[in-house]
Amino acid sequence: MMNKHVKYLKRLQRLKRFFYPAVHFLDKTRIFPIVVPIINFSLKTLKVNKRFQKDLNYRLIAKASRNAFTDQPKVSYDKLMVIPFIKGADNLFLIWSFAVAKKMKDQGYDSLFVICDKALPICHAERLYKSREEDKHICSNCYNGYDHIIKNSKANFTFLSKFVQDDDLKKEFSKIDAMNSINECADYTFQNSEIGRLNYTAVMRYFQTGEMEYTDEFLGIYKKFIKAGAMFSFSWNAMMKELNINPDLVLIYNGSLSSEAFVVDYCINKKITYVTHECFYGANSWMYRVNGDVMNLTWEDKWDEFSKNELTEEQRIKASEFMGGFRRGEKYHIRYNNEFPLSEIFKKNEFVVLFTNLNFDTAVLGRNPVFSSMYKWIEEVIEYWNINEIQTKLVIRVHPAEGKNISVTKDTVKTRVGHLIEQSKNIYLYDSLDEVNSYSLIENMKFSLVYASTIGVETALMGKVFIVAGNAHYRYKSFSLFHENKEDYFKEIEKQLNRTNPSNPNPEDALKYAYFLFFMCIKKLNGLETDHLHKVNDFDFDDLDDLIEKNHELLVEFENEIL
Repeated sequence: MMNKHVKYLKRLQRLKRFFYPAVHFLDKTRIFPIVVPIINFSLKTLKVNKRFQKDLNYRLIAKASRNAFTDQPKVSYDKLMVIPFIKGADNLFLIWSFAVAKKMKDQGYDSLFVICDKALPICHAERLYKSREEDKHICSNCYNGYDHIIKNSKANFTFLSKFVQDDDLKKEFSKIDAMNSINECADYTFQNSEIGRLNYTAVMRYFQTGEMEYTDEFLGIYKKFIKAGAMFSFSWNAMMKELNINPDLVLIYNGSLSSEAFVVDYCINKKITYVTHECFYGANSWMYRVNGDVMNLTWEDKWDEFSKNELTEEQRIKASEFMGGFRRGEKYHIRYNNEFPLSEIFKKNEFVVLFTNLNFDTAVLGRNPVFSSMYKWIEEVIEYWNINEIQTKLVIRVHPAEGKNISVTKDTVKTRVGHLIEQSKNIYLYDSLDEVNSYSLIENMKFSLVYASTIGVETALMGKVFIVAGNAHYRYKSFSLFHENKEDYFKEIEKQLNRTNPSNPNPEDALKYAYFLFFMCIKKLNGLETDHLHKVNDFDFDDLDDLIEKNHELLVEFENEIL
């Protein structure tokens, strides 16, 4: 499975070496819209899951935001919102960040966008088999288009390279090169910032694994991220001094990794109001947290107020329809669970299901409240089953995205724990591409063990018990069982194994939470439609003002939270 993905990604990188320079040439000469049908036919023939619209995203963004920021000052500001956008000019969140910036102008905030102009030695857009070593155009593909956007939008942009010179960090880089261990990297500080700690998860994300490996390969990438962190810190602090600015508000995409994590840390230390924001289940969705980590997916103050009331019938229908979409395969670009009959073994015997996560997702990465990692959790559950000779069968269901998504991880669940169950008669492992349906398992199981995935909420909606081990956003809700230490966790498993009169969760509680999460906290953006499989976007709005108008209620809600 992983070898198949490695071959695909290597073939893709070979294609990109020729393809992207040709695309950029055709785009610059404006021949591109004419030849798009031929390009898309070629990609389909080559079995590449990518299609192009007639205008690249950056042109759509530039056209939609034309002259949107003509009235902004260029030197001094009364109130300033800084937006570090270490993403590409093609990224859809740029047009949405423009919408937020222009709407906040109503409240007296001017905006300044900070972008990377090929300055950093590595960034969190890079992955194993998808780095600048494999793809020489990765920086150009990211940065190309910004000049056109700036020229058209008239927005205020500044660049990281403007505030750092080659010699500024020569001595510091020599110090980083001399570091010999992961622990030494983790303890690294620069300009009173814990750069090593802030880049720790970025290394795991690069290798798409949930655990740090103490190897030369990991150490080399870690040192690259630390250099990038030191460079970003130097440039950011120099920018604040040189431009003589002190932001009133900072809008940060994601906020969990490397440079973005640095900005969050900077804001906390300087007591600056900041917002982390992201998409969730689709590029045309939006969620945010004021002065908090949006990837924790928790909004407790809002939940405390919302949970006091019962759902209306309309809310119940909307939540039920939305959650049913997961089972029907409507919430992802590919269907993760096809219909397969339940194995005869599990029709005749009691069983418990352990559902794994994609452990390099930033909603999970480095967030381990009980066990040191997701893999350690699986290993210790297997050990518990074997040592105690538990007769109830344990079914390990690997997250289907591990095999169906085109990505490469340093390890997989099967390679990590497969050898631990070879001699066990009561432990079964369904790999990500095996013919099994997760919902059929839930319907017939005794209870389940989950780490942090949405399957926990779906389990409660089906009236079944589940025990949480990870940093799940729902772990403290009434329909969930969670314990903050291993001893109590395994006592809970023992209790559920021995129960004769089950006390199952109330599906209504889970439905209320599902509505709260997916309709009150995660909002669909009107005017933006995305074909996730082929990475094609459709702008169903005339210009930035029209996009703001289509999302007026959402943006007013955002304004009110800030103010």
